[in-house]
Amino acid sequence: MASLTRAPVLARAAGLVVLGVLAVAILRRGLVPYGHGLTPFGGTGPLGLVHMVDLVFHEAGHVIFRIFGVFVGTLGGSLNQVLVPAVCTGYFLWHRQPAAAAVTLFWTGESVVDVAIYVADGRDMKLPLLAEGLTHDWNWILSELSLRNQAEPIGRVVGQCVEDQPIRLEFELLTVHSILDPRLPRIARHHQEQESFFRVGRKNDGGGR
Repeated sequence: MASLTRAPVLARAAGLVVLGVLAVAILRRGLVPYGHGLTPFGGTGPLGLVHMVDLVFHEAGHVIFRIFGVFVGTLGGSLNQVLVPAVCTGYFLWHRQPAAAAVTLFWTGESVVDVAIYVADGRDMKLPLLAEGLTHDWNWILSELSLRNQAEPIGRVVGQCVEDQPIRLEFELLTVHSILDPRLPRIARHHQEQESFFRVGRKNDGGGR
């Protein structure tokens, strides 16, 4: 029973360490885009891989929100890449799956930082786009709002939203509700009862031959 209880705890503790390392990497990176080497698909390493996932939902958001007009359609890329992991987090919390919610909450925070980098680049437009001639979303949006020269401060405000809430809540979800999940002993006891039941069944079958 102890081993059955220990395995999920160790797995979730390992998840906490991994997310912790990635969270620190995001906070240390700040508004520096995607790591080393500017490409539309991000840099190398885990954060570059997560950025590629963000990019898929970002481009899908332009298509989905285009029906609401040009402005919302342009904003929809950044909106969708944050909305998708946020909705997933809400789903997992509703179904009381804190470990899964912690992972998607981390993804939400990372995606907000990804958007903050894009916002901060709205004036200088140093980030490479997917193809030549494409519109830089936040250059266009901020220009429409007469805020293009304030791109970097606005990007920093967006990024600041992540530092205080989602990452701290992510660790709370994993440590308090997930690693110390009160259901674990009950689950382990259930498995032990099942093993005892089948063991008795096999013994009775052997005695009848």
